[in-house]
Amino acid sequence: MRTRAAARRRVQWGEEPGARSLEPNRRIVGALLRCNVDVKADYNPAIFHQKFIIRDYRERTLPRSAILTGSANFTQTDCHRNLNHVVVFHDARICREYTTEFNQMRAGHFGRGAHGKVPAAYNLNGIPVKVLFAPDHAPELEIMKQMLKATQRVDFAIFTFSGSSGIDDAMIALAAARRTVTGAMDPGQGAQTWAATHDLDRAHIELYFPKRSPAFGKLHHKLMTIDDAVVIAGSFNYTAPANNYNDENIFVIGSPYPDLPKREGGPVDPAACAELTRFFRDEIHRIEAAGERFIGEG
Repeated sequence: MRTRAAARRRVQWGEEPGARSLEPNRRIVGALLRCNVDVKADYNPAIFHQKFIIRDYRERTLPRSAILTGSANFTQTDCHRNLNHVVVFHDARICREYTTEFNQMRAGHFGRGAHGKVPAAYNLNGIPVKVLFAPDHAPELEIMKQMLKATQRVDFAIFTFSGSSGIDDAMIALAAARRTVTGAMDPGQGAQTWAATHDLDRAHIELYFPKRSPAFGKLHHKLMTIDDAVVIAGSFNYTAPANNYNDENIFVIGSPYPDLPKREGGPVDPAACAELTRFFRDEIHRIEAAGERFIGEG
């Protein structure tokens, strides 16, 4: 017979910004508390941006241990109207990385103030996987490092992309080096005066906005592919606050180097990395093909 302690489920709760979201959140929190679910609230929703669920992992491997993460908030709109991605890792080592982050937040440590250990890379059937958290690991630097390995192309789909994030400068440098750089951006966020859209357009980088329609909400991806080798995804928008203040996660899947040492996630199966990268890049290209080319004012 299961004890009451064993039956408890622990949840880290972060409110979604916006006045309209507060009342549904309160109702959900109330329902969870009535069901004896241990909920901890972050009272600064401006910096809490995590979206992940850990299943059946309590500091040890279980047959059903898994982690679900990605760009989707657990809301009606993000699951049914907005463009998002989720990834499920069936690997206890990846679960352990997210559990450490969860425990840190559960103890009340949000945003800046803690430096995580150096991110490790794990080999999953020939594919290296590395998990990073913001602001502990400054994921923007990892994204830029991976981008600079490109020999052919970088494709991306992003919700919020602010100018001078560092990633936009890397894209402009890659375009100048004759790499193909194309991207899809949310039409609401991408049209803002502070967005990177305008500088990227002046650098002759092709950008696309999804067409507005009753069925479409937002482009909410935070997704990038590099050549036929690397996928970068997770909760991380390309902004300075995401890098410096917010609680975020990214995962880097794949590598262009087949002879990576074991400590860096090798050895690498290039064909497996390419298959996975093409899967995500096809989604980016689908959004671009159904969208409209952004034409700046010059």
